[in-house]
Amino acid sequence: PSLEVKPARVAGAAAAFECRAVQIIPVPGSSYTMVLGQVLRYHLQDGLLREDGTADPLQLHPVARLGGSEYAELGKIYHLARP
Repeated sequence: PSLEVKPARVAGAAAAFECRAVQIIPVPGSSYTMVLGQVLRYHLQDGLLREDGTADPLQLHPVARLGGSEYAELGKIYHLARP
């Protein structure tokens, strides 16, 4: 049997992830829930992959959720060697 997953995706989204929920954690003292997932497959628009196989953040234009109704866009990018 095929294990292929074909979930709906947002038209025009630069990236989409197919995930499996690994852990669901209620956040104490709030009505929020944190979901940890494992990415099974990802989809990127053409032209977003660099030669090293990573997504180009300058072309991806990611948006981060901060808290409440606040969001952020990507700022300065710098490289830091891993130990």
